[in-house]
Amino acid sequence: MSVAILTWDELSEVAKSLFDVWQGQPELRWAKEAWTHLTSRGLASYSNDLEKCRTKIRLIALAAFYCDFCYLAWDEAAYPTYDLWAELLEISEVRVGQLIGSDPELSTEEDEETLFQEVLRKLVRSARQEVFGALVDAYGNTSGLLVALWNSNKDHEPKECDFGVEGCNNCEQSADEILNYDIEEKGPAFTWLEQGGDEVLVDG
Repeated sequence: MSVAILTWDELSEVAKSLFDVWQGQPELRWAKEAWTHLTSRGLASYSNDLEKCRTKIRLIALAAFYCDFCYLAWDEAAYPTYDLWAELLEISEVRVGQLIGSDPELSTEEDEETLFQEVLRKLVRSARQEVFGALVDAYGNTSGLLVALWNSNKDHEPKECDFGVEGCNNCEQSADEILNYDIEEKGPAFTWLEQGGDEVLVDG
């Protein structure tokens, strides 16, 4: 059975709706980099429609993870919208039902829309664990992941700034600057990463 990869080129337009926290969307650079890391670890591969659906859910998990980081790092509350994101990614209720299977922990809710949202949320939370593990592995450790995430809302690197390093107030910072200066403001986000990066903002 042939294996395909869900590439960033295929996802880039939809990703603009999933990663939409900052003006100008500089975070899309990090999202693309993160998806490259997931791809290299086999998390963007699929061999049938069901596996492709699971891969798309990993993108939702990645976007929700980023929303949580922005909230903890900068108090920027961008709530994830799983059902809307699923619609944009053309994730069907049938495939979601196949992925969840017979789960005794699901509620007895009879409304199909509400049940779909519950099942999707459960699948995203499960996918999030493997996405987080892959990111920590890709960046070396939680400190490396923090550095990448902290720079994700920056517009450019210092060498590209017209005002020079000293005059730039939104340039990417070095790992040393991020990890060893103004540590208190990064404390909540770093502690959260150290504890596994679990869900903070519930999809609205």
